[in-house]
Amino acid sequence: MRKTAPLLLVLLLVLGAGQARAEPKLIFEDENIAVYGDPALLNLARHLAGIYPETERELERVIGWGLPSRPNVLLVENRGTFERMSGNPYFSAFAVPRMGLVVINLPSVSDRSYLLEETFEHELCHLVLHGHIESGRLPKWLDEGVCQWVSGSLGEMLIAGGSGAAMVDVARNPIPLDRLADDFPDGERPLLLAYETSRSFVEYLSSRYGKEGVQEVLNRLGAGESIDDAFQSALSRPFAAVEADWRDRLKGRGIWLIWLGQYLYEILFFAAALLSVLAFIRVMMKKRRYGEDEDEEDGGGH
Repeated sequence: MRKTAPLLLVLLLVLGAGQARAEPKLIFEDENIAVYGDPALLNLARHLAGIYPETERELERVIGWGLPSRPNVLLVENRGTFERMSGNPYFSAFAVPRMGLVVINLPSVSDRSYLLEETFEHELCHLVLHGHIESGRLPKWLDEGVCQWVSGSLGEMLIAGGSGAAMVDVARNPIPLDRLADDFPDGERPLLLAYETSRSFVEYLSSRYGKEGVQEVLNRLGAGESIDDAFQSALSRPFAAVEADWRDRLKGRGIWLIWLGQYLYEILFFAAALLSVLAFIRVMMKKRRYGEDEDEEDGGGH
């Protein structure tokens, strides 16, 4: 049976951040979700509740697991308050799996609904993974990589969508995954590189071994196996060998192809805009030529 985490736990998180001036209120709840925040955010809370069932179904379809309990969502409007809670200026959201809690900084994501929904799915993904795998057996690179793979975005990173430059850095010199097992580095660029590295590896797993391969690795970890044993059991290859294969593939793709793929939409948009300008110029030249022809005809008739 799903239960709402006691409000005291939510308050403890806020108190721990040194922000106890206002008690977050329960503004919406149903059998699926509980949302805390300012009552003025009721419509946004209802929106998250509305998309939650489909989001959970998608997580279960891709990962193979659903959420272990009803999630609690805390909506934070003040950026300073959120940074004190997250402890990182580069995040727009974070999850606290032991509390079944997702915390979202609204100014970072609410102006674009797709970004809010991707962030929401990303953070729920963390709750799913930690609800089925012991934290000590789930490397951070796999935790973040899977959630980016599922949601299609960097999720909690404030720099939504990633960076072409970071992808090029991953291709040139990817961070060894064992360095990202327990924590990610500080600083905007190293942190972004760690996220991109994690996403790149999990996307490689998916493309090489299919969704089922990723699911089986997770299942093995959930059953209590180590990361090395999980890869051997699920993919019949040692983890180190799979990582080496991924590195070789990165080198073989070519940096310019990675750059092109990262900025494909921008390139297409620019090309479409350029074609529109050229078409406009062509129409104007035709009109001008047509006007000159009319003037010549008028002049010849006198």
